[in-house]
Amino acid sequence: MKPFLHRKKITILLKLALLGVMTTYNIGTVSAQTNKNTASNRCAGKLGVHRTIKVSNKNTTLVGVGNHGRIGLRPKELVLTFDDGPREGTTAKILKTLADECIKATFFSLGRSARVHPNLLRRVAKEGHTIATHSQSHPLLTKRNNDGVRAEIRRGVNSARAALEGTSYKVSNFFRYPFLDRSRRTDTIVREMGLVAFHMNIDSWDWRQQTPEEMVELTLSRARAEGSGIVLFHDIQDKTAAALPSFLKAIKQEGYKIVHVVPGESNFNYREDLIARSKHSAGKKKTSSSFAKSKVKSEKPKTVTKKPSANKIARAPHPKNHPLGGALETPLKPISNRRYIQDLTVTQSPPARQNVPELQPQNEKKKKRFGFFRRIFSKKPKNEAY
Repeated sequence: MKPFLHRKKITILLKLALLGVMTTYNIGTVSAQTNKNTASNRCAGKLGVHRTIKVSNKNTTLVGVGNHGRIGLRPKELVLTFDDGPREGTTAKILKTLADECIKATFFSLGRSARVHPNLLRRVAKEGHTIATHSQSHPLLTKRNNDGVRAEIRRGVNSARAALEGTSYKVSNFFRYPFLDRSRRTDTIVREMGLVAFHMNIDSWDWRQQTPEEMVELTLSRARAEGSGIVLFHDIQDKTAAALPSFLKAIKQEGYKIVHVVPGESNFNYREDLIARSKHSAGKKKTSSSFAKSKVKSEKPKTVTKKPSANKIARAPHPKNHPLGGALETPLKPISNRRYIQDLTVTQSPPARQNVPELQPQNEKKKKRFGFFRRIFSKKPKNEAY
């Protein structure tokens, strides 16, 4: 009898456990469906994301240039991109504006900005935007040699990775040249590192001196002329944060749609042998020993100045020819050394200035004086006035 009761208890417990699992699953399904419905209700009537395009390094050499670089954009489709961030204040305002319209964009982050504001970059990734890179310090890459180009790109990628470390978010293999300055040589290096270079064909010129209204009108005119394409903004500009709501409202009225770009089949396909060479080295502080070594390497050899001999000292400039008016114990040092006057010693006091009588002008004739009778009876000199 006891074994039967024991089996019955086990059966009841198993049924209760199965019922609990099914209840939890149903609650989770209902919760997910509710969240989805809530999100769809919140984005109803908003600009939103029309569709998503996957871009891999098989699609094109340079995204945003030429018909092949349009990555299959249809008429009146725009891709929003933001460079040089994140920055405290402006990036947060831009994120709020994008969230209000349920829009996803691509942020090309600078490595040094990611190091300064890692939490802000995590927020960008958390809200579903694509994280891309824009070098470490925004130099002209065409002015650097091949190793310098690789190092600058590598440091930028590793800085963004360090900011997202400890999270499930990743840095895409999208890259944009600083100043859009590129060449065939730099394109080859970027492809070798497994990156996809992004350009643009609609520039907002938000870095120039203009009002937010002028910036919106300029960007809209270029969008109308191009028909579709990649729009370039900078999330470090105050005018961009101020003008973005008006721009989104205008493109919504004119029937434009937003496209979100994400990494494609080559999902985050970096050349790790090139990228990981200096992993997390961009943010490391130098220790005292490494700082001493770098200081020794960077120090230039000191130039040894020879002391003047006795013969050279004897040929010091004459007191009359020297502004200090005395014989010098040491020769003059170069003018570049600003302390050379303190090293001079005057052995004689300058000669006293002699008072020189003022000279009368020689060309001035002495005025003749004539009396009353002489004026009458004497002959007047020619061309002479009395």
